[in-house]
Amino acid sequence: MNRSDILVAKIGGSTLGAHDTTLEDIVALQRRGVRPVVVHGGGAAISRAMVGAGVEARFIHGRRYTDDATLEIVERVLAGDVNRRLAARINELGGVAEPLNFGTTNVLFGRRIRLPGEDGDPMGAQPIHRLGGVGVKKHAPFPAQRPDLGDRLDDAGLVV
Repeated sequence: MNRSDILVAKIGGSTLGAHDTTLEDIVALQRRGVRPVVVHGGGAAISRAMVGAGVEARFIHGRRYTDDATLEIVERVLAGDVNRRLAARINELGGVAEPLNFGTTNVLFGRRIRLPGEDGDPMGAQPIHRLGGVGVKKHAPFPAQRPDLGDRLDDAGLVV
């Protein structure tokens, strides 16, 4: 990779585990001038939090159904725990990271997913196939959605 290249890394929330070196690799790339953007998951942590809260997980076509109770847990786990911990760990390792999420700075926008029903018709007519708050990213790239934020973060050299 060349200096000033942008690298988008999708990692699992479990990257915070004891034996994973992914974050060290990201910091090493940043030190060499690469501009990493980290996108993370947290499915296992969400599932544990749901069990702890007594909320039963539902999946439709392999996707988590997100009702209001689930959304509250997902928000707390992803933004309040996983996102902050990943950024803090990158900073501890000598990198420069800023946690971005819907609670602090919206950077991604989406639309609701519509899955086909059992008969192949769009799910709109079949409530059982609605996924609640689950959606997909719109196709506009990050800088087009928030050019002000993209420039500010890029100038600061932050891992986001």
